[in-house]
Amino acid sequence: MHNSHLNLDHYKGQSLTNKIMRMWIHRREKLVHDYSLVGYMLSPIPAIMEHCAANRTASLSDASERLIEKLILDPGLVGSQRSRELAFLINKFKDEYGDFTNKQGKFNKANIWIMASDKTYRGIVGTKNILLIAQMCWVSLHVLFYQRFLE
Repeated sequence: MHNSHLNLDHYKGQSLTNKIMRMWIHRREKLVHDYSLVGYMLSPIPAIMEHCAANRTASLSDASERLIEKLILDPGLVGSQRSRELAFLINKFKDEYGDFTNKQGKFNKANIWIMASDKTYRGIVGTKNILLIAQMCWVSLHVLFYQRFLE
């Protein structure tokens, strides 16, 4: 996710690569946001998981923290109670994300990893199902946060 190569001056030529890179640079701001970054982090596709691990930056962690605050933190909390709860949720996410990346705990399910790594399955239906698996992983993390409140 290093952006040093995202300079229009590097892509002035008429090659396909240069044209695609100019389009990407032009549209990047609208495509790279907290939701897409967290989706990238939570993809069960092995190549994406490897790329994410090799390119982990503070911006990924920051994106997940902003979404936790926006989507999961009780908006009625204020002051130190809000700060403590946000800290708890962020730590819980990091623990569960560790389980996800290490395929442990609730993420130790063969169906997630087999289907995500099966290249013959990645047609339109396969891609749709892999996206559903990624969404299920996000929902699982979300549910784990709320388990604390349901106990």
